[in-house]
Amino acid sequence: LSLSLSLSLPLCIYLQVVPYLLTLLLSGVFHEFGHALAASLQGVSMYGSGIFLFLIYPAAFVELNTERLGKCRATHRLRIFCAGVWHNVVMMVAGYALWCLLPGFLVCLGFVRLPTSVLVRAVEPGSAMASQITYGSQITALNDCIVTNKETWGGCLERIASNPPVGYCITDHVMDHIQSGADCCRKDTTSAKGVCFTSGVRDTCLVARTVAKQATCLGQGHCSSGTCYTPRSDEGHLLTMTDSKKDLYLFIGDPIHLYLSIGVCDYRSNIFWSGLPEALELFFVYIISLSGALAIFNAVPAFYLDGQHILDSTIEVFLTNTRTEIRNKVSYVIQIFSTILVALNVINAIFMVCRLY
Repeated sequence: LSLSLSLSLPLCIYLQVVPYLLTLLLSGVFHEFGHALAASLQGVSMYGSGIFLFLIYPAAFVELNTERLGKCRATHRLRIFCAGVWHNVVMMVAGYALWCLLPGFLVCLGFVRLPTSVLVRAVEPGSAMASQITYGSQITALNDCIVTNKETWGGCLERIASNPPVGYCITDHVMDHIQSGADCCRKDTTSAKGVCFTSGVRDTCLVARTVAKQATCLGQGHCSSGTCYTPRSDEGHLLTMTDSKKDLYLFIGDPIHLYLSIGVCDYRSNIFWSGLPEALELFFVYIISLSGALAIFNAVPAFYLDGQHILDSTIEVFLTNTRTEIRNKVSYVIQIFSTILVALNVINAIFMVCRLY
């Protein structure tokens, strides 16, 4: 009874790949343990078991005494074949229970949930923010969007990315004091001294930190005084991050880059790694999703899956008085249909992934 599953890896590999692969391995091992346990209870011996890699995904298997298995009653075989799916269902329910109990468990470990901010737990080395923000900073706002937890952090970035860049109202008097003096608006030049802003009529190189302190606008006509200037399209968005100490951090570019370069969490601890709550949450979420997926996938009556043997045994139990040839034909037709559906779903999934990349 071999088992393998191919799923696309999460994007934030540095944190998510370990819980992903570990959960996939545990789900597979627990699935096969179910088969082995049920076989042992029915008097079927096991020749061996093991773990292997299918491409880069870990999988597990057990090798049962097929001769002894074939001599078992149909109901006993059905228990053995269903045991893997059943154990995955049990694991999924246990994962959900642990996920629900996680906040209380973290409090017992000494973690404190931040009520009005997120904690910066990691900054990608070499990123635009590495020289500004440090581990332990507590972000409370992105532009004018209030940040209270990871969900609002991601929601704020999504909202900013889906809208045009925010502009800033700049009067002639202010303009005289915030021009950087650099020529950063030329396509063939770069400057660390300023960012290119445009009013739609005029491009000018301005000091971003000073610009960010001006009143915001959504276009010409929204300023009570002055002209609305926005970062030029090739510059991206100008994002301001405010921390709990009211310090201001600037980011210029695509908000998705900010999301990928800064790791945040909802909990603070003086003892444990600050990323532990997120790692545990991911671990339990993967237990729920992967164990549930394995249970559904293996229950499908397609060739080479547990569902094939479950179907054969089920038909034998309920159609005991029917000729073997008819039972085999019914099972074969169902398995052909199910295998085609599985193949079409796999092809569709591959096609959708290819479209994304």
